[in-house]
Amino acid sequence: MKKIAALRYYKDLKIWCTITVGVIVLLSCSAERERAVITITNKEIHLDAEGAQSQKIQIISNTEWEIKSNEDNWLYINKEANKGDTATVFITASPNTGLQRSSRISIINEELPEQVITITQDGIRIVPDFEYVDEIDRYRLINKSYSIPSSKELVENWEIVDRKSMIQNDLYTYFMLPATDSRPDSIEVKLTMSSPDCEASTVKHLPLPPLTWYRVYKIGKQVDTNQSNNKNYNWYIDQTNTGTYSNMNCGPTCATMALMWVNKDFNHSAEEARNTYLLNGGAWSTRTIMDYLNKYGANYHVMNFNEWKVNDLIAEINAGNIAILCLDIYYVRTQTKGEQWKLDKFYTTTNKSSGHFILVKGYYVINNTVFFEIYDPWSKGKTYANGLYMGCDRVYRREDIVNATNVWWKYAIIVHPQSQDTRSLYNNRPELQNVPVQFGW
Repeated sequence: MKKIAALRYYKDLKIWCTITVGVIVLLSCSAERERAVITITNKEIHLDAEGAQSQKIQIISNTEWEIKSNEDNWLYINKEANKGDTATVFITASPNTGLQRSSRISIINEELPEQVITITQDGIRIVPDFEYVDEIDRYRLINKSYSIPSSKELVENWEIVDRKSMIQNDLYTYFMLPATDSRPDSIEVKLTMSSPDCEASTVKHLPLPPLTWYRVYKIGKQVDTNQSNNKNYNWYIDQTNTGTYSNMNCGPTCATMALMWVNKDFNHSAEEARNTYLLNGGAWSTRTIMDYLNKYGANYHVMNFNEWKVNDLIAEINAGNIAILCLDIYYVRTQTKGEQWKLDKFYTTTNKSSGHFILVKGYYVINNTVFFEIYDPWSKGKTYANGLYMGCDRVYRREDIVNATNVWWKYAIIVHPQSQDTRSLYNNRPELQNVPVQFGW
């Protein structure tokens, strides 16, 4: 019998038959339709704000499908070629410098329900931070803030929360160290960084150093070396209160202060000193000062003093001595930061050739610069907030003292403590008869 085989394919029905002449034998028949399947491995995608990494999803299917998106311009969808029944889709976002954002994409097939993939991208993360640099009289503020992702649209805003100072911007951002009587130990600084859509702030409590004259004048942060031959009792005198000729009594006043320093029981006033010599007025001379020291048995000697002898004067102070100088006070500058700071004169001298006596009792070295601690008798009755006279513990600059003595009297009267003899630290002490006389008032 001749056998005829035929294969036919129908879209919805597959039938394999073997046809024999006169006989049809059904070998296999499948009337069951194959179902369409689409499986998505991840339907929730999270992307960081930087957009640095792609996230992938895999779609396993036995039928055709397509991707439908919201067409957001920040979202990128890339489908790789299928590998068998599996397709890989990469999802990437551009950097987000705004708030958190989201989108949806759908997997579409004519025969199956729509499947939705939700995509969320983080918003910008602003990290505010700053450092400060101690620049002696001010704190310089350095912005260390950043954002993820990096944004050029960030705007900074500084604030002193407790209003103890004020933010200033010149070539850089800074604030001056506060100089109020109720000055705190710290100051509260706030930095706010903002983008068009969000902002973040940080607050720091910055410790404040003690505010000193050398910080106010931007000389240094600390004293490197100092010596003060002070006493534990009051021995300063304001010449303003020394009688009829008080306006020219700097000499009698300095001599009296020196004797009070030598002997705490010395009880003669500067007015008495005036009445001892030139009782009818007139300027005391350097010789008059020495005569009055001799009268009460003070030990002293005279040394040369000029710009090359500054270290000699420092050595005398280190040895426990004090010095009386006669100088042209015009060459000692006047303060520029407020008379409450003891650096420089608190008063103004308008004329050159203004001879004046002052007493040197100590020194400071700050950033390799020398400053002398002074008793200036010309306080004019003015006091600091603590009640001390403004001529008390004044600080005058090395170069000013040198200039002022160089044009007036290039010597110093070195006064010794009561228990110390007058042996000089140096062998080239001038003979008194060769020392010229100068005047102060």
